[in-house]
Amino acid sequence: MNNRGNGFGWGFLAGALFGGIAGSLVTLLVKDRLSEATRRDSGRLKGDRAAPLNGSDDNLMESMRLELEAKIAQINEAVDDLQNRLSNEDQP
Repeated sequence: MNNRGNGFGWGFLAGALFGGIAGSLVTLLVKDRLSEATRRDSGRLKGDRAAPLNGSDDNLMESMRLELEAKIAQINEAVDDLQNRLSNEDQP
């Protein structure tokens, strides 16, 4: 029962590590997409209202969503693998 507290600590650290990595990847992806959108919209006049989403913007959002889901799945697999490794080290 003593090892359970130690496992929680390792799980917390692993979660923080992978959460930081996931956050960084998401931030980089969103930053790139926003800069592309800003460059594309830089030709508009300042007084213009934002244009409604068209088909290409919907496709862009859908592709971003799919990429994020894929990255999250990769991170979840890595966390599961690390949990398995850590639990195997705790067993005598």
